[in-house]
Amino acid sequence: MQFRLWAPFMISNLSWKEFWAMARTWLQWKEGRQKTGYDSLLLFLNPFLVPFHVLILRFPEGSRIPPHKDRAKGFRHYRLNFLIKSAKKGGQFITEGSIYQSKYVNFFRSDICKHEVTKIEEGSRYVFSIGWILS
Repeated sequence: MQFRLWAPFMISNLSWKEFWAMARTWLQWKEGRQKTGYDSLLLFLNPFLVPFHVLILRFPEGSRIPPHKDRAKGFRHYRLNFLIKSAKKGGQFITEGSIYQSKYVNFFRSDICKHEVTKIEEGSRYVFSIGWILS
């Protein structure tokens, strides 16, 4: 039997096992979901009311994120990225249909906007990233 996190004010459908697996990586660098050389550091995780997480993404030389959309079945997935450090060469963030985009800030729906980071050819790239879902 699998128990799911639940509360009257909660909209995520995250199992306890999934939640604790994520929580155990708090403040530890781990390989990014795309497995293309970048790393993520979980700073904060909240599965309640408006579920969100706060990460720092580290892109060493040679890493990239291929074009993709984030899955959020039945929800709207928003992401707000702040560029902390840009790579000397490469590492451009590309998205189709940002809500707001500037040199250092990108706000977009990651479930409907295809997005990517080009290959880091020289240096490294760091991003402060907040992601949340709404019903």
